[in-house]
Amino acid sequence: MAGVSRPYMVRLIDSGALELHMMAGNRRRVRHSAVIR
Repeated sequence: MAGVSRPYMVRLIDSGALELHMMAGNRRRVRHSAVIR
């Protein structure tokens, strides 16, 4: 959806560059508006 690899997306979330909406188990949920700007 975002056109980037999963490891890159995880690094963005963990570094705080993308706002994490919630954790569902071990999955990270990110708001669509945070990814598509």
